[in-house]
Amino acid sequence: MAEQAKEKTKKIKKLTKIEKLKKEVEGLQKQNEEYLDKLLRFKAEFENYKKRMIKEQSRAINYASETIIHRLLPIVDDLDRALAAIESEQDAQKIIDGVKLTHKDIKNLLEEHSVCEIHPLGKPFNPEQHEAVF
Repeated sequence: MAEQAKEKTKKIKKLTKIEKLKKEVEGLQKQNEEYLDKLLRFKAEFENYKKRMIKEQSRAINYASETIIHRLLPIVDDLDRALAAIESEQDAQKIIDGVKLTHKDIKNLLEEHSVCEIHPLGKPFNPEQHEAVF
């Protein structure tokens, strides 16, 4: 009888361990589901973020282009007036002065957008500033 009691006790302990393991597995499954849910949400948020950044970059590029175009329009008008003056054979000095002013306006616009003239003659090749032609 003592032996049967020991076996029953062993079976009870074994069943208790199995129940504890089942609960632990269930807990881990729930935790796994939560992590998977979070992962899927983060993935969706990241995809939305990427789409939003692409739209914002596109807007920024369009805005930058718009600004430059608005600044170029008066310069194009000045060049049109210079061409009209050349065709009507007006005073040559006035035409030269107008073209010089237009040239200055173009250079100023380029400098505002970080485009500057470099003088590479006689200097060693710098791949950050120069472009190899051949």
